[in-house]
Amino acid sequence: MVIGVGMLHDGLYYFEPTVVSSPTIALSVSSKVWHFGLGHPSPHSVHIPSCHSYTGFCDVCPLAKHTRSPFPNSVSQTVVPFELVHCDILGPYSTPSHSRCHYFLTIVDDCTRTTWVFLMQNKSETLAMLSNFFILVSNQFSGSIKTIRTDNGSEFLSLSMQQLFQSLGIVHQLTCVYTPQQNGVVEHKHRHILQVARSLRFQAKLPLKFWGECILTACYIINRLPTPLLSGKSPYEMFFHKSPSYDHFHVFGSLCYARNHSPLRDKFSPQSTPCIFVGYPMNQKGYRVYDLSSNVIFTCRDVQFFKHIFPFHLSTSVLSPVSDFGVSHLVIPTVTSDINVEFPSTGPPIRSDNSVVHSDNNAVHLFHNVTSDPSASPITHTDISDAHITPAITVSPLTAHGISAPNVSVPIVHDSTTCITSRAPMPTVSTDAFYDAPPTITEPTVRRSARLHRPNSQL
Repeated sequence: MVIGVGMLHDGLYYFEPTVVSSPTIALSVSSKVWHFGLGHPSPHSVHIPSCHSYTGFCDVCPLAKHTRSPFPNSVSQTVVPFELVHCDILGPYSTPSHSRCHYFLTIVDDCTRTTWVFLMQNKSETLAMLSNFFILVSNQFSGSIKTIRTDNGSEFLSLSMQQLFQSLGIVHQLTCVYTPQQNGVVEHKHRHILQVARSLRFQAKLPLKFWGECILTACYIINRLPTPLLSGKSPYEMFFHKSPSYDHFHVFGSLCYARNHSPLRDKFSPQSTPCIFVGYPMNQKGYRVYDLSSNVIFTCRDVQFFKHIFPFHLSTSVLSPVSDFGVSHLVIPTVTSDINVEFPSTGPPIRSDNSVVHSDNNAVHLFHNVTSDPSASPITHTDISDAHITPAITVSPLTAHGISAPNVSVPIVHDSTTCITSRAPMPTVSTDAFYDAPPTITEPTVRRSARLHRPNSQL
């Protein structure tokens, strides 16, 4: 590479450097090599004095570092109800609801944030649901939907759905593929509904088949809750221009009694039916309740509520945290009966707490607070060990309210006044203060077993 030329002048050679014809190209080649050698860094993030940032085209950088464009917060909002509605479907859920549904359709008004939820068994019901909703808006609210925004689900892109939109003059806005952020209003509403619905189900410990009732009740509550998006007003107030009433609100999943209106009841039949409160009906002044005996959901006006009692807690809860109402939930007490019996050489067997085991005709009796001779020596067996007694009681606290709940077996609680026999059991059990009726007691079971050969045996 020639860097200069020597010119002869007065017997001396004067060095004159050569001029590079294209210095820009040489610099570009050098910076590109640095770009490749440093792993394709961003030109705005690398500042090394010995290298130059490469600002030319690189076909590797888009393939390796392409990201999604940011989603700015939308500040546009309509000022007239039904000018724009957001629509989406959530599902399918693996467990069918009580009405055998697997999906639910959500419609949100952009102006008032009022929400409508419809349970569906199949996605094919979307067309009928939207058609009925359009008629409802036109007839009841004297309005018409101008624009509807959905994702690219096949139920919204079907030919029949497009014909419905065209016949009503509705503009159908679609999100880009795999971009639910463009329909963020209904996506955030889904999250809010699911949060409230899960809270209601966990609060009442209901089975999964009640998820539909939880979704409908959550939507009913959200429509009446104030929100910062509406300057502290509720969607109900924005839509109907009046404040909602909260007088009819009750605790979801709590115990209630619905009036028995059966024409077959007589004067001595129960006048009410134990139920669980599961929501608010549409277009009726009443309450939706779940009959614990017939497993049917119906609407009733004459209902008495017990807001602190959750029937499904009795069979699923072990611990009893304090609820938001300041009252602990009912918990079945679990105590053990550890009976150590020593068999003296004469007289009836003596237990370690000075109680006597007496036998007559295969009926074993335990009498407490009976003194005995402490010097008596134990023996290895006796005739009364022919009957191995396993006393137990079955406590069903809901029996006091006429509810058929899963029974919980609780061991016997022994005290100084207890007399337990295989013929006439009389255990003393402490139940919760909510229930005044005594627990249901079953006869202790008697199992025949081999003779006892140990001085200390558990009965």
